[in-house]
Amino acid sequence: IESISFGSHLISSSNKLTIRTEIKIINFGSIFFYGIEKFKIIYLSSNNLGGFIYENQTHDSYSLKKTLGFLYLDKNQISIIKNSTFSRLNIFEKLIGLYLSHNQIEMIEDNSFFGLNELYTIDLSFNRLEFITNEMFKHLINLSLLTLTSNRIKWIHLDAFVGLKNLNTLFLTRN
Repeated sequence: IESISFGSHLISSSNKLTIRTEIKIINFGSIFFYGIEKFKIIYLSSNNLGGFIYENQTHDSYSLKKTLGFLYLDKNQISIIKNSTFSRLNIFEKLIGLYLSHNQIEMIEDNSFFGLNELYTIDLSFNRLEFITNEMFKHLINLSLLTLTSNRIKWIHLDAFVGLKNLNTLFLTRN
């Protein structure tokens, strides 16, 4: 995808911009976010997204790193989150909330969330996770709320949450 026009699906209110869209996108990468440096929240819910692509970055995404706070990728078709996914995309440095619920995530590779140092909350509920490793959430030093409700978790590594010094709420119900 080289460019997308959101037309009437782009909603602006006060000093934040929000995408609410019915566009069906299969995969996306950093080029998808080029030119939307004022966005604070991006909603890509219910779009049949299948995952992330990693193209060579030809655009400067520095300005977006300063503003994007919340990314909603819930109710899509994402099944795997690969190692360093978010640091490869290089646009989520200041992300506070990441919502990946109601996907088909079966696997999160170790260090997938590397680079999300400001992340406060992550919602991985209603997926297909079976294992939580000791490296899965290792770099989320500011994580306070982790939701793993309604997965298929059978095994959690003894040190899975050791480095999460700010974690004060962990939801593990219905596993």
